[in-house]
Amino acid sequence: MVFGLYGYAIYIFHHPLIHVFDESFPVHRLSLDLHSKPLGLETYVLGSILVSLIIAVLSWNLDAKDFLNLKKYLRSEEATEVPDQVRPGWDADWSLSQGFGG
Repeated sequence: MVFGLYGYAIYIFHHPLIHVFDESFPVHRLSLDLHSKPLGLETYVLGSILVSLIIAVLSWNLDAKDFLNLKKYLRSEEATEVPDQVRPGWDADWSLSQGFGG
């Protein structure tokens, strides 16, 4: 359930966070400080995941949730049918037979 609510925010923020982590906490420096390359890599990965989740939770609670609550105030119109002849001269049957669409 965590990734269902916060997954998009993680997706949006992970790329900029990678650059911040690479500048602030490079794996080689963590490995030297912890005297272990695997431990340095694990610390880097777990730290990035933790920070990404914290930012995603903050983003959801401070921003996205309020916008999604506005949906109840927006009117939903029923879908209308698309006319058979969308554009003059366009043969829908030919394009479908060629594998374009449907």
